[in-house]
Amino acid sequence: MASLIPRKTADGDTIWYVQFKFEGRWVRKSLETSNKAVAQRSLNRYRYLEDEDRLDLIVNKKKDISLGEFLKVHLQHAEQKLSPKWYHDKTLFFQNQIIPFMGSTTLLKNITKARIEDYQVHRLKSVSNRSVNIEVNCLMTLLRHAVDREELEESRLPRIKKLQEIKGRLRYLEFDEIRALKSAAQNHSLEMNVFVSLMLYAGLRSGEALNLRWEDFDSERQLLYITPRGDWVPKTKTSRIVPVPDELQSILLVRRDQIPNAGLIVKGMHSPYALKRAFRNVVEAAGLSIAGENKVTAHTLRHTYASHLVMNGKPLFTVAALLGHTDTKTTEIYAHLAPGHLQSAVQDIRY
Repeated sequence: MASLIPRKTADGDTIWYVQFKFEGRWVRKSLETSNKAVAQRSLNRYRYLEDEDRLDLIVNKKKDISLGEFLKVHLQHAEQKLSPKWYHDKTLFFQNQIIPFMGSTTLLKNITKARIEDYQVHRLKSVSNRSVNIEVNCLMTLLRHAVDREELEESRLPRIKKLQEIKGRLRYLEFDEIRALKSAAQNHSLEMNVFVSLMLYAGLRSGEALNLRWEDFDSERQLLYITPRGDWVPKTKTSRIVPVPDELQSILLVRRDQIPNAGLIVKGMHSPYALKRAFRNVVEAAGLSIAGENKVTAHTLRHTYASHLVMNGKPLFTVAALLGHTDTKTTEIYAHLAPGHLQSAVQDIRY
């Protein structure tokens, strides 16, 4: 028998849906109302037609949409929601991996659990579990978007289990590696020197460092303000204040005198991709690894900042605030670095 189901929208409102069985499968349709009394009257109509075996009169038999057709809609929507880098990566996942495997003409309703599991097996031949999980999550996000737009019935949404991700050791730089990297950055360019310094001494995300403007630097109080703007929003979509240590303060003051009319602090790095190429060159020049377990990326510098704070005895709660973690569980990956916490735990054992 047809029944009402409430669903929350992104704005927190309640929209009523009617659920019923049609031609042997469950169908859920939005009643496009938040008023339960109105929804109840619509439900009565569905139940009447259900009793008369005439539900086909109101079931909207839309033309089934293909993956390629809906991808255009989905990417237009994603472009408004995602950072430029993540939007670019997401587009590449679909163009280079998902579409070639699934087929652009494949109907969304035919992307089954079995088909996605076949894709997982296929991709595991060349990339890690984590990479496969990211790609499959992109596909599932598209399918959920199709459900929201009523281009796909919710009953056809596959339930996919994430692959287990085996995490290696946390990579951070030791003091000799830090010195080598700083030297290589200074020799590379003034821009790279400032970028590396912001990452090492303020623990910024690379996107934060690249979008930081001189107006965000309070030289009097030695503070950096990471805050949303019209043309850019931080990963967490919230503001935070990061204190500037003396060494970074000196570097920023010198650089500000060199480019007094510049807007961006890291001037000259035009895109995340240009930065990635330049940083890779610096890593190689420093004699550090660009591949494998010991690979050094820009994010390694953020790990380095956090790791050395914890090893110097700073509480995880403080480190979380400095990093801008909205969930302190994220910061717990550094817990094992707290000085002597394992050693002190066993000191009182006596046999």
